[in-house]
Amino acid sequence: MRKIKLLSLIAVMILFTACSIPTLRYNHELQNTDYDKIISNLLQKASYQIFPNMRMDEILIVPNFAETTTLKSNTRLSFILSDTLKNKLVSKYSYTVREIELSKNFRFGDEGFKVLTRNSKNINNTVINSRYAVVGTYTITKNQLLLFLKFINIRDGLILASSTYSANLTQEIVDSNEVVVNKPLIYQPMTL
Repeated sequence: MRKIKLLSLIAVMILFTACSIPTLRYNHELQNTDYDKIISNLLQKASYQIFPNMRMDEILIVPNFAETTTLKSNTRLSFILSDTLKNKLVSKYSYTVREIELSKNFRFGDEGFKVLTRNSKNINNTVINSRYAVVGTYTITKNQLLLFLKFINIRDGLILASSTYSANLTQEIVDSNEVVVNKPLIYQPMTL
């Protein structure tokens, strides 16, 4: 009789314990991504190397983050990361940030970096007036978002500082990594 009571008690405890433990998927879906914290940690690692040697009136060029395997920067995640980086550089570090749209003016091809504009004066003025670029890339693994940040001297191509940061992968990050499609407007001729 004691054995039956003991087995019943163990079965009831296992049943209630199993009901009280949430599944990993459930917690994973509810988790929000703190992009501000991610970018702050990424910048903090590089700031010890670069910011003491830079003047406060420097103009920094900051393109959109690019995904490392495809080198494309047309995802919502790319825009979120680069906008958060630009805001941090301006608000916390008081730098002037000049934005360059990689997806609009530049492409990475088989032979390297390509300029896709006929109005090179705008790009030349942007680059000539700046000495430094802050370039970010990212990749998504099975469980993590890996971020890489490089501070580059544009004049000689030297990487002055770099940092890396990894964050746990959330459903929000996965969903934000979808390509933003810009559909071109097509005007159909009207016949009278």
